[in-house]
Amino acid sequence: MLRPLVFAATLGGLACVPCLGPASFTVAARTADAHMLEARADTARTAHFEIAAPFCSGCVDTLVETAEAVAGVREAAVDLEGPTLDVTFDDAQTSPAAVRAHVERETRFRLRLTRVSPHVAP
Repeated sequence: MLRPLVFAATLGGLACVPCLGPASFTVAARTADAHMLEARADTARTAHFEIAAPFCSGCVDTLVETAEAVAGVREAAVDLEGPTLDVTFDDAQTSPAAVRAHVERETRFRLRLTRVSPHVAP
C-alpha cells in the first residue's frame, strides 16, 4: 500500500520525508579509488529493483547516491515510470542483496529485486 508523501521545509526548499532520512545526511562519499574502479565486462551485471514508495525528485538523487556508495557498484539510475532502481555492479565485489540491504538501511525506501541481467555496455 502506497502512503501519501509528507513534505517538510528544509534550507533548500521543500523535500519529501524519505529525502530527509539518514541517507540524505550520511551517504558516504566513495573514495577516488572506488570511483575509478572499472568492473571487468565478464562480471558486470545490472540488478533491477522495484521501488515500493512514492518519492520526489530529491529522492532520485538520494537513491542513486546511496546505491553508488556500495563498493563494486558502477552506476545507478532511477526510472520514474516503474518506478525502478537499476544498479550496474561488479558481481565479483558485491551482490543485489548487499545493494538492497544498504539502500534499505540508509534510507526509508523498500526495494524488491525483480531481475538481474548481464550488463550491456551502451
